[in-house]
Amino acid sequence: MPQGRVSVEGHVERANGKAVFSLCWTERGGPPVAAPERKGFGSLILLQAAKRFGLDVALHYEPGGLRYEVRVPFEKIEGASGVRPELTPLPAPSP
Repeated sequence: MPQGRVSVEGHVERANGKAVFSLCWTERGGPPVAAPERKGFGSLILLQAAKRFGLDVALHYEPGGLRYEVRVPFEKIEGASGVRPELTPLPAPSP
């Protein structure tokens, strides 16, 4: 829907002395959503596959839109890619 919006937010936090990446995907203003009657390939990827790496994984079917949240220890990201991500802050957006 033209008025629909997607917000994707991510940040790094410390939990028990370790870096944890958190991601939240939030949809608003689109068509009404409801929990599916059966789980398909998308749910498999969003929930089951992410649970292999994530600390917390959640998919919420809210009246205003879908919300997906995942928290992944940085060590899992590093181990999967073989590359250590830099924790350099992004520049502030221009006014």
